[in-house]
Amino acid sequence: MDTSTSHLFGSLGESERDALLEALAGDGPELGILLTDLAEVAGSQGRTKLANMLHNSALFQEEARGRVSSSVAIESLGALANTDLKLGNVPQALGWARRLERVAPDDTTRKRAVRIQSRAMKSLAGVEGVMPAPVVAHQRPSQVGGIPLSAFEPTQPTTTLDDVGGLASAKDALRRVAILPHRDPESAARFGIKMGGGVLLYGPPGCGKTLLAEATAGEMGVPIIKVKAADLLHPLYGMGERNLAQAFTVARDNAPCVLFFDEIDGIAQSRSTDFLHRSLVTPLLAEIEALASAPGVLLIGATNLIDRLDVAVTRPGRFDKVVAVDMPDIAAREAVWSKVLRAYPCSDDVECVLLAGLSDGLSGADIAEVARTAAESVWMHYLRTDEERKIETFDLLIALRGRFTAGKTKLVIDDLLESGWREMLG
Repeated sequence: MDTSTSHLFGSLGESERDALLEALAGDGPELGILLTDLAEVAGSQGRTKLANMLHNSALFQEEARGRVSSSVAIESLGALANTDLKLGNVPQALGWARRLERVAPDDTTRKRAVRIQSRAMKSLAGVEGVMPAPVVAHQRPSQVGGIPLSAFEPTQPTTTLDDVGGLASAKDALRRVAILPHRDPESAARFGIKMGGGVLLYGPPGCGKTLLAEATAGEMGVPIIKVKAADLLHPLYGMGERNLAQAFTVARDNAPCVLFFDEIDGIAQSRSTDFLHRSLVTPLLAEIEALASAPGVLLIGATNLIDRLDVAVTRPGRFDKVVAVDMPDIAAREAVWSKVLRAYPCSDDVECVLLAGLSDGLSGADIAEVARTAAESVWMHYLRTDEERKIETFDLLIALRGRFTAGKTKLVIDDLLESGWREMLG
């Protein structure tokens, strides 16, 4: 241990040491308060840059814990804006002031932020030959302490619900809770129904949850921002929370939009689990609550493990609209086969009804993989023989047989191949 640090800690009284350790280890506001107090001391000594660093650290701690409008966060934002303005860092001061305006808990604070912005704009305009540069509202830094934040880029999907095979009940539910309120907000508002909130899609892997989220955004004509647990989790303390805040900021800046959390159980597991997952639940809930003041962001989460989610995640106002995405029945499988095969050069007499009956237990993703395997086989035949032909039912049956190692379905497919298409197999 550094001797100067050890001496400094040892010079404190027992109660002071306990208070300091509690502030450093706890999740409460004590650490932020301590940092702002130290910043005031540094400022009174004329150590302006040190004061700025301490205020920035206090703001980081509060935002990492979801307290974006706490008294510590507000004080730090105001101090950073004023200090940077005095130091001549006008663009930075303008950015702090805009953030202060966004999270202001009352009119007094909001007016204070507007005054700082006005002073900053006048300062920029007063510099000869320099025009005020456009500043993106609520822009956050792309990195913290040299560590880059995750990038969340909105994309505009072209998929609609008509492109999704089967899943009729899930599509009806999404139309009711998300798409129709977006298309006709006036009539929805008369009945007390508002766009926004959260939709939780749950079901086995490969059944179309991600495709449904994309199709919902495409149906609404709005961009989708996709977030996975791997985009948020970080080995450094606090970075996961900052990445999460960044995702919500991008969503607010691009509203109306869909913010889609794939495999949400990776960040919203019950808080009785390990610390890494527990640390993100509270900031996630705080960000969801803050969306109430930013209408137009539709939250969609997807999970295979709904029983592992923290109970607070599915309470009213959060991911409270739960939509089951089940394994497809025979009618849904026929629709999936029909949709999937449109992407391949298939014969006109491909038996989708037969294929649907033989693919019991397969998900939509499994069916897509069978079609891809059949197409690959026909393509390889073309490369070997230079003979081009379309994909036939027997090609799909051969590929489908590979999904079953034993059982009745495999025997039925074998019988079909033996009796009906032996001469085609060569």
